[in-house]
Amino acid sequence: MKWDFEEKVAVITGAGKGIGAATARGIAEGGGRVAVLDIDGDAGQAVADELGEAGRFFKADVTDRNGIGATIDAVAAHFGGIDILVNNAGVVTRHTIANMPPENWDRTMSINLTAVFDCTRVALPHLKARGGGAIVNVCSISGHRFSLIGGVDYTSTKWAVRGLTRQSAYELAQYGIRVNALCPGPTLTPLVHGSMTREEIDRAARSFPLGDWVDPRDIANGALFLASPASRMCTGIDLIMDGGFLLVGSQSIEEYMEVRGDVAAGGKQA
Repeated sequence: MKWDFEEKVAVITGAGKGIGAATARGIAEGGGRVAVLDIDGDAGQAVADELGEAGRFFKADVTDRNGIGATIDAVAAHFGGIDILVNNAGVVTRHTIANMPPENWDRTMSINLTAVFDCTRVALPHLKARGGGAIVNVCSISGHRFSLIGGVDYTSTKWAVRGLTRQSAYELAQYGIRVNALCPGPTLTPLVHGSMTREEIDRAARSFPLGDWVDPRDIANGALFLASPASRMCTGIDLIMDGGFLLVGSQSIEEYMEVRGDVAAGGKQA
């Protein structure tokens, strides 16, 4: 499906791979221009090169509060403004609360939550200058329950991003700025392929009501919908894309701890 992004400029954090990269491609295909932000220079530049004249890479560390402001200002100067912000950068760790190093908690909060606030804050003047726009905060269904894969730090940030989304949607509606959260469920990423056997992947798929894993392209389509005029009357919502995962019961504590392996016992993080 092709979305309408003619004459729109989008800033996407964590756009060097996965959901961010797929969203960047969709916006460019719809006629928009994209600032590809990522801390990984090679990955980010590769996506920007793929987009051609529609894309430009900006190396960015979303935890650098001063630096991210300068980067977003540079994006606006280069493209002539900003219409869309997709807060996609994120990190996952697997520590249980008993084995969570405080520095891991701080790092996850900085990337998954504080950076969403900072990017929104510094992009806001540019969105207002365009007479409105759209902000998409990539969240998780862990913000509606708990996370089998992520730790308490990860889940806490996702619940918080939902609150940030709802509050900022209310405040920014007066400027014509829509703010929505996108909550993916179990997604078949390279991390899943690398950590599960084909049999385990297929067995898990059969346990989901729709019988399949979410594809990263499905999530990108959700982001594109929320960023596009097609969702012009949506603000403050959580768009859940989980194949019905939230409809089924929880995992056992044995399954929960098994996923963590030596991490639960104080070993290395994922």
